[in-house]
Amino acid sequence: MKKIITSVLSALIVLSIALTLTGCGEKSKFVGTWKATIDLSDKINEQLEGEEFSEYIDIKDFKLDMVITFNSDDTYKREITEESAEKALEDLYEAFEEGMEKYLKQMLKDEGIDMTVDELLESQDTSMDDFIDAFKEEVNVESVTKDFNASGKWKVEDGKLYMSDSTSKEVDTSEYEKYEISSSELKLTESSDDDEDLKDLYPLVFTKQ
Repeated sequence: MKKIITSVLSALIVLSIALTLTGCGEKSKFVGTWKATIDLSDKINEQLEGEEFSEYIDIKDFKLDMVITFNSDDTYKREITEESAEKALEDLYEAFEEGMEKYLKQMLKDEGIDMTVDELLESQDTSMDDFIDAFKEEVNVESVTKDFNASGKWKVEDGKLYMSDSTSKEVDTSEYEKYEISSSELKLTESSDDDEDLKDLYPLVFTKQ
């Protein structure tokens, strides 16, 4: 009997060590910096649908680079690179200006008003530059990145990635991302969040930097 118990205990110890090593191995794959490019062009165009001037604006290249760094101390940092946000916004500003120009021209034509867009704006004590400047104040790098940038704690378990929104908070196991990972690619395949707009972004594919 003693021999049987000893054998069982030995087997359990070996099993527990194997499971521990497996968990550590999975976690070690995450540690490091990962980058994904998120194309929001279609999403922005969809959100503009129904607006009076939406048919005149076509967003073609609104792409943001998201970088996530997983640290071995169970903390992480996620951010949109400032460079990608600035480039995306420049394309957005250009599309907005071109669209507003077309919209106002068509409005003048439909109303039978014989004046240029500049003359129309001047008559209202404003200009296209004023329009664009006001738009830039509302839509800027900070406003674009604030909902993406975060830091907190993380853990992985049973094919799910958990991340808290603060280093002072533990992870909430009801909120997670399902994932697939190799040594060079991390694919977030699904989110527990039921937000339809968010679901449209999956899968998110990150490459190891």
